[in-house]
Amino acid sequence: REAREVGPAEAACRRAAGVFARLAAAHPDRPAYRLQHARALSQLGTTLARATRNAEAREAHIAAVAVGEE
Repeated sequence: REAREVGPAEAACRRAAGVFARLAAAHPDRPAYRLQHARALSQLGTTLARATRNAEAREAHIAAVAVGEE
């Protein structure tokens, strides 16, 4: 499978994950922020997998699950 260039998508996912991580930390009473943080990490994992960066993709998916289970 051919690796794809995912630079802009990766950057956007990382920015979104950072924003929602900060929001979730600042507002622990708002589960929607934690959910969006997990979704951004999951999308990051999918994006990295498209670039055949499988180890990084796995780490992002594991992080997404961990955030979702908090």
